Amino acid sequence: MRLSACPSMSSRRDAMDSSCLRMPSSSLLRNSAIASSCLAIRATAGSHDLAATCGIYVKRIYFITFGLASAMGGAAGVLASIMFAIYPEMGESFLMRSFTVIVLGGMGHVVGAVIGGMILGLAEGIGSLYLSGEGGGAISFAILLLILIFRPTGLMGRRAE
Repeated sequence: MRLSACPSMSSRRDAMDSSCLRMPSSSLLRNSAIASSCLAIRATAGSHDLAATCGIYVKRIYFITFGLASAMGGAAGVLASIMFAIYPEMGESFLMRSFTVIVLGGMGHVVGAVIGGMILGLAEGIGSLYLSGEGGGAISFAILLLILIFRPTGLMGRRAE
């Protein structure tokens, strides 16, 4: 019996792949020369004018942020290509699900995104049991529509004052 045929081994491999990306990146941002840039990234995200006033070279921070995001996106693409066929539109389903998670959790709330991801995953899993295999995508659109109608700020979001 091949290990990849067992669903529990496949999910363990997925968790291992994601932790192989997460642990080095968080360690890199905490314990290296880039750690000071991490604080500068957060300051620049808050207010680029105020960050520039504090002496942060904002254009360099934009380049660093773009480079880190590109590297993480490239690594995620390599890991996704191991499990899925490669074709030009392969990211559309991931993009729509991630957009739904962001809207569900609330813009800018990491905890809300985690909760939204869990809710969407459970809803798609349960929907796939009762509907066809593609029913999960319909569940995703239905959740997005309901959230936009009844709670446009998301679960954790607040109205702007």
